[in-house]
Amino acid sequence: MALESKKIRGTAIMKDAPAEDIKAMKDGNVDIVFVSPEILKGKTLDDLRLLESQICLLVFDECHCISEWGLDFRPEYRKVADIISLFASCPTLLLTATATEKIQEDLYSLLALDNDTKVVAVLPDRPNVYLHVEKKVKQEIGDNLAWLLDLIKDKQELTPKTIIYCTNIYNCNSVYMWLMEELGKCAYHHEEEKLQNRFIEMFHSRTDTKTAERVLTNFKLQSNKIRVICATVAFGIGINIPDVEYVINWGAPVSVMTFWQETGRCGRDGRQGLCITYPYGRSLLGSEEQLKSILKGDICYRRKILSMFTLKGMEKGLLKTKDCESEKCESCSCERCCCCSICFENCKCKGKVKSKF
Repeated sequence: MALESKKIRGTAIMKDAPAEDIKAMKDGNVDIVFVSPEILKGKTLDDLRLLESQICLLVFDECHCISEWGLDFRPEYRKVADIISLFASCPTLLLTATATEKIQEDLYSLLALDNDTKVVAVLPDRPNVYLHVEKKVKQEIGDNLAWLLDLIKDKQELTPKTIIYCTNIYNCNSVYMWLMEELGKCAYHHEEEKLQNRFIEMFHSRTDTKTAERVLTNFKLQSNKIRVICATVAFGIGINIPDVEYVINWGAPVSVMTFWQETGRCGRDGRQGLCITYPYGRSLLGSEEQLKSILKGDICYRRKILSMFTLKGMEKGLLKTKDCESEKCESCSCERCCCCSICFENCKCKGKVKSKF
């Protein structure tokens, strides 16, 4: 629909390319072809190679997946270099919003990129998203998320759109069931216990296709009943919902990359967003050491995270925050107070409230 509105002709190949699609491409009636690495083999690859003279650009979106997924999850991603070599006459464009220096090195190695490869990079900052890490996470879900329960009861269908990311399906189900049981009839619009009235939903890799489509379609709407989604990383890449205001990490994500991608799900419309992380003990066991160090540390979370995305050629010193210039203010909105909970606590402002949220 988005392409059609811009009069761009596109098609997606889900398995062997249908004859009509190949003909449309031959006749120049298709501008963009969407395909996954798993599909680019066998007959489909042969068909596309016959059209090489008509292909002007190869684009690999979310190219960090070539590094992250190629080992065991989706091994075809490690064969992307072979695909590029088969279309040697076509320029290649790699796109990602989150590439650490290590991932950049992986891409150079895996794709045999030469030193003439042009890199255009900016820091993937979302300055409108406030980062809060709870240092003293209590054992029970209710001891930590009671504020969300109160918010839903109070705001109902006006509850800020919220995604709760959980480390696995079991935890996702636990948080979902806790919310539904504690809210009771308050989990439904006008307390009418019907599916279409439910404020809380769940989304993970085992969610059936029909439910997944219903949840995603409705959550994208500005005036929808679904206000909170309990999810795993399955609710991630390719999902762009501008008006999500809160992201909650129930448990520490597995990596800095995952953490920053999940953080980036909120505040996409430019409004103030809030990312709250509850790194309870067991969840830290599955996290990489770099993320553990950041979450447990006392240095600005944003500065530490973005330093990992600072690639060669980027301007240094972009992560400075200014202190409040006022000796006392009732509601501080200086750069430091709006950055993260570490900066908020360290701001010189004498009139700040105890907590940002």
